[in-house]
Amino acid sequence: MQARLVVSVSHSSHPQLASHRIHGKPVLPMALVLEWFARLVRALSPRSDSIQLRDFHIVRGVTLERFEDTGDRFALWAVAGRKGLQLELRDAEGARALRYSALVEAGPDLASAAPLSARDLGVSPWTRPDFYTPDTLFHGPHFHVLRSIAGYAEGGARATLAGVAAMGWPAEPWATDAAAVDGALQLAILCCPPRGRPCPCASRASDWPAASPAAPCIASCRFAKLRSGS
Repeated sequence: MQARLVVSVSHSSHPQLASHRIHGKPVLPMALVLEWFARLVRALSPRSDSIQLRDFHIVRGVTLERFEDTGDRFALWAVAGRKGLQLELRDAEGARALRYSALVEAGPDLASAAPLSARDLGVSPWTRPDFYTPDTLFHGPHFHVLRSIAGYAEGGARATLAGVAAMGWPAEPWATDAAAVDGALQLAILCCPPRGRPCPCASRASDWPAASPAAPCIASCRFAKLRSGS
């Protein structure tokens, strides 16, 4: 089996990405790639109760060079292989460079990690004014989804996040709540160890929250050190 889907990103289609800039240039959020992968899997396996990805790799980040103009186009590929369904995001034009890849988890659903409780966590060292500053998170107003951090420890954190509806993102057939997913990744970045030590990054994605009403959601993030070469 092989499937292909082309997506386009511009200011007119995704105005929220004007708030996702590094050094002044708009960049494609990892959470949006996860959303596209989830949509493709849902289209191919509409009866699946959950979407579980592993071996999620950022091969090469994406600067949206034509965001303010005609937009940037990308091709999503799903190819059935011996290990499962291989997903890829490539440039739709030119050399069709590989940008992201992942593998859909085969077999039964994985057990979810137990939610973090107050007993697991200490007091958060951050308050809301600390979240989005030049020294913490680069995200602009449309990505200010972190509402509060209830607790923090070396192994994880627990936070309240706003979702796509609360943030006023354009209506789409969301398979995940991409704003809340980005918020979970923001939480991981904010809770990075001190400089000089590895920063946590999602390499396995499982059971992302579905798009929800305007009510905020609670996210628990557990941090684990990856083996060399993972």
